[in-house]
Amino acid sequence: VRSRGLGDVYKRQELSRAYWTTPGDIAAPEGESWNDAARRINAAVDRITQAHPNTDIIAVAHFGVILTQVQRALGVDAHAAMAHKIDNLSVTDIHITPQGWDIGTINHQV
Repeated sequence: VRSRGLGDVYKRQELSRAYWTTPGDIAAPEGESWNDAARRINAAVDRITQAHPNTDIIAVAHFGVILTQVQRALGVDAHAAMAHKIDNLSVTDIHITPQGWDIGTINHQV
């Protein structure tokens, strides 16, 4: 195991902070950028919705996954999407209509 110097720790901390404060193309340490994650998640959501047309789909997901779909439905940038709070066990209701994506509720507490 290689020990990390103080400079390495500081650099990782700065990258982690930048990932959340200026989301987009900055990759978290040893991870993917917000944009890369959103592309991957959007593709998975597209596969699921295409496999189950005209069906209600209930998905249990991490807040980051939920926020990528909020971003998609609202047509906003990553920073605006991350301004939404997603609490544990909350409900976010997203609809795919012939006109496009639409948000019902975000972070509804049942």
